[in-house]
Amino acid sequence: MKSSNGTSHHGAEPSPPSRRSNAPAPAAAPLDLQRVFEGSRLLVLGGTGFLGKIYWCMLLDRFPAIGKIFLLVRSSAKHTSEERFWSEVATSEALKPLRDRWGDRYLDFLRDKIVPIDGDVGRPLCGIDEAWVKEQRGTIDAVVNVAGVVDFNPPLDEALDTNAFGAQNLVELARALGDAPLMHTSTCYVVGNRDGMILEEEPGTVHPFPRAEELGKDLWDPEREIADCLDLIAQARSRCEDAFRQSTFLENAKKNLVRRGEPTTGPALEAELKSVKRKFVSDRLVEAGMERATHWGWPNIYTYTKTLGEQIIARSGLPYTIARPACCESTREFPFPAWNEGIGTSAPLIFLAMKGQHQIIASDVLIDFVPTDLVCSGMILTLAELLEGTQKPVYQYGASDVNGCSIMRYGELVGIYRRKYYLRTNKGNPFLNFLQAHYEPALVSMERYDLMGPGRIAQVAKLAAGVLKDAPGPARPTGKAIAKTLEKVAAQEERIDFLLKLFAPFIYVQKGPFSCANTRAAYARLSPEDKQRVPWEPEKIDWADYWMNQHMPAMEKRVIPWLDERYKREVKPLKPHETLATLVDQMAERHEHAPAFQRLEAD
Repeated sequence: MKSSNGTSHHGAEPSPPSRRSNAPAPAAAPLDLQRVFEGSRLLVLGGTGFLGKIYWCMLLDRFPAIGKIFLLVRSSAKHTSEERFWSEVATSEALKPLRDRWGDRYLDFLRDKIVPIDGDVGRPLCGIDEAWVKEQRGTIDAVVNVAGVVDFNPPLDEALDTNAFGAQNLVELARALGDAPLMHTSTCYVVGNRDGMILEEEPGTVHPFPRAEELGKDLWDPEREIADCLDLIAQARSRCEDAFRQSTFLENAKKNLVRRGEPTTGPALEAELKSVKRKFVSDRLVEAGMERATHWGWPNIYTYTKTLGEQIIARSGLPYTIARPACCESTREFPFPAWNEGIGTSAPLIFLAMKGQHQIIASDVLIDFVPTDLVCSGMILTLAELLEGTQKPVYQYGASDVNGCSIMRYGELVGIYRRKYYLRTNKGNPFLNFLQAHYEPALVSMERYDLMGPGRIAQVAKLAAGVLKDAPGPARPTGKAIAKTLEKVAAQEERIDFLLKLFAPFIYVQKGPFSCANTRAAYARLSPEDKQRVPWEPEKIDWADYWMNQHMPAMEKRVIPWLDERYKREVKPLKPHETLATLVDQMAERHEHAPAFQRLEAD
């Protein structure tokens, strides 16, 4: 094979010159998707996650004339990136449309279109081999980052590594590839604690942070913010090194090992000591991150650091665009109806409601749940305009601006589905199922929740357990046994309380609605044929039909059984430093189907 300058590429396919043009088409001109995508060469990062797989699969299904997709697949200790792709990704149900279309030629088609490459977004050049980057310089039409680690309140150092320094690595990679245009996936919820119509504004301009109008913009600077965070991280780590802390860590590590019946010397002690130190640093960094995030107006560390990443990319000088999905949920049509593979925003809340949790924090606010295949349609439109050179800085993908639905309505639909489920199921105790069918979850105010919710139940259970442990005389053995049961109840209620409060900013305080004007304008440029290939019609979604006939069945079949298994096994309460991602990671370690349900990662 020959490159554009006639040299050989060690057996790889040719690396033709980039098809990018410096002369953008008029914004109002028709957008011919077939022409734009034909022969295009894309570098896709995050394409092994739930959203990522559907995205590039839809691209290839609708536009098979795409030239090549270089897909970042992080290698593991046991498997190369190629081995992981063919064993874990190519076999996924998400690729069913390609499997059906190409039949016996399915694998040949994938080999022709997909080139797995090793890498890690958290490393310089996103972990991609420098020789490969030099070889492909000027041949990549766009770098597309679909990756995202959804962890609402991680330690500040981890959040910066993923969302801020990860963005810097993307910029470095795009520059090394010859200033390749960059499409970066973020989230609508970088808006923070703002309501009203959220426009698709260039990052860092009108609203550089949510409280900009209240506090003024003078003191905000993303580079300075990152530098200040790094100082906080260094301070937290240095506090681990004094003699008092070292002694405390050693004492706590030995106590933990004794409690678990493990050796208190040697490798076991070293590992536990490392864990205790990390927990100390993590706790400090969660506190520091939340303090900064809430001051500037974000509800959590995730959206705060995602905003830093957006602004780094916007300041890079590269051709770029930011893709902002709302809450990605089960599919409507592609790759087939009711496909889901992960824990989205709704999954933990639905799980708790289906299992009998009576009180869930909520108020009558819009929440922008959106089918993931609709998001992928919007992302295809965004990529097309980026390749054409007519891209806007930001595209949002949601339905709340034209077809909003409130959390109260979703709660009613969950209650109806729950009732029907327990009336038809033949699993479990028939009498308990009858009770469950007539016992619906209630969406309540924060005040009522604090008064009667799982947090208060945990407090009462702990208090009662403490009293029973100290029961005198003959009642002591019985008291201890009951106290142990109450402590388990308290642990479960604390876990439920943590999860509900983790999601409260999204289901209790209005965010948006989110304007999708740029996405809608791109769709308006399409021919009738392309509108059929890449539909963008959120106004036509019947939410009751979608929720009852697609999303809830997907939850019942694909997500709740896995969560249920984890729920039964995990009895310890989540500590303040632990997050939903921690819960997911713990679940993943214990379930045979874990690989399909791990967090969306940049691999």
